[in-house]
Amino acid sequence: MSGARRIRGWLAIVAIVAPVALFARWSWYQDGQGPAYLPSPDALEYAAAAQSIATDGTFLIQVAQHRVRPRYSPGWPLVQAVALGAGVDGAALWRLTALLGAALACAIAGVTKTALEITFSSTTAGGASSEEPARRTALVAGIAAGLAWALSPLAATSGGTAMSDEPTALACFVALAALGLALTRRDPGIGAARAATALALGGGLAAGFALTMRASRGCSGPALAGLALHAARRRGVRHVARVVALAALGALPPVLATMAVLARSGVSPWRWSAYEHWAPERFGDLSVTFSWTYAWVANPHIPAYVDVSPVGQLRAYGLTFLGFAGPHNWMRFGTAWPLLGWAALGVLAVPPLARRVLGRAGSADPAGIDETGDRASRRGAGGADAPLASLGVGAIAVALWCVTHWLVFGAYFYPDPRFVLGALAWCPVALAVGLGRLAIGGAHPRARSGAVLAASLVLALLLGDAWAHHPKRRIYEPRNDETRAELHRFLAWDDATRARERVPFDTVLAQALGWFPASRAALVSSWGPPPAIKQANLLIRSGYLRADGTRNAAGASLGPERPVLSTREDR
Repeated sequence: MSGARRIRGWLAIVAIVAPVALFARWSWYQDGQGPAYLPSPDALEYAAAAQSIATDGTFLIQVAQHRVRPRYSPGWPLVQAVALGAGVDGAALWRLTALLGAALACAIAGVTKTALEITFSSTTAGGASSEEPARRTALVAGIAAGLAWALSPLAATSGGTAMSDEPTALACFVALAALGLALTRRDPGIGAARAATALALGGGLAAGFALTMRASRGCSGPALAGLALHAARRRGVRHVARVVALAALGALPPVLATMAVLARSGVSPWRWSAYEHWAPERFGDLSVTFSWTYAWVANPHIPAYVDVSPVGQLRAYGLTFLGFAGPHNWMRFGTAWPLLGWAALGVLAVPPLARRVLGRAGSADPAGIDETGDRASRRGAGGADAPLASLGVGAIAVALWCVTHWLVFGAYFYPDPRFVLGALAWCPVALAVGLGRLAIGGAHPRARSGAVLAASLVLALLLGDAWAHHPKRRIYEPRNDETRAELHRFLAWDDATRARERVPFDTVLAQALGWFPASRAALVSSWGPPPAIKQANLLIRSGYLRADGTRNAAGASLGPERPVLSTREDR
């Protein structure tokens, strides 16, 4: 395909998919959680930590007079801090998440279009007259897949907050797609080596961001390892070693930035999260954090889920994956149509898997690749194996990717479908690729009609979801004006009043809004009891602070060498 045609295809994707995704996140599904820094404390602490990084390069939140290391990994606040440095207002950080959600919807569309073009290029032999309809079908299928993600209630609701889940899903999606192509792509054309290098570096960069945003996304490793093993068999260990080295090099910037900001904050650069000290009853023992008991029986310590639907978490996630309501209605990824997507994935993955398991070589794989031909001939220019080793192998990797997410988070103590967004992102890809192949490559004359009918059904389900889950009013309202007034009242007090009265404003919220940086907090010479906020209550309950807000030296330790309250205190 010519470069101009490829650019026009991407412009069409961005022009159609991105506005729909942004409208869904900024307006249609927005119930006020984004501007109100909800869910709390996650979204609020991300924004406050981002302000800290942007102002003085430290990863610390302001809890009364203390600067405290938050529980989360610095990866997402680092990205938010870049946006703040570019002029984004702290109150609008949730819009950045929506922008990255729109980017994910476009990436889904682009990967779908590319997969179908690769498939069609190896299965159509009718010249330009047959290639043009195939290319149009690939573009339409890609746009449809992007719109499915853009309008998904779960994806749009998560993307309408300042949370890291949809950005992490974007990083995971790009990592698997780019590294999968880098490992299995065989293109003898001009610039192929540069393209493979760019894919490996870009995939590594995305993987680095995914790990620094949420280290638990390491559960994606088995799928990438499977692709590496397949590539080693087909292309040699040296090729795989080169891709792995380039990916590691690409991952260095976010990893080194994370370690640098932690070291500057006075905490260990190797301790990317501090959950075990903010919530020791949940994270102090790994057997409590992850347990197969949660997979079969609802965690009794999460009453919001148990009261609604006391089912095991494997079943709850399974319902989300298949397009049915979980314990909460908002846990629905989409109504019924995801089931069709996973069925399409199975159709793509099972035949090549069966051939490899049963040793029945001799028929073309789903991408039109001859598994029995001479290996040297397949390496030549123009071979069907040039762009991808096998679409079927990619489907197997995606299936392993999704199953690993389902199992790992099924055993995690806290159930929430946003944790598996990175796996769910492949469902619209599988569905659109399956329907696109049916429309173009179906042997039965009614195959195209069946594909169009199925696509129409999915569109109707998407629009039905968008209408049914649209909040009729703003449920949450930000406390910005109230916080500003309370901050000004606190600063107007004299030292004696401040030492006597409880801090009247949420210091973490004021920091997130950019109104209470560390330099301003350092000007306050006396402090009374801390505000009644989650962060202060947790620190008091855990023994790091006394009830009057002063530091408890006996309890304030992350471990034998580092304090939970940073060594870089301003006073």
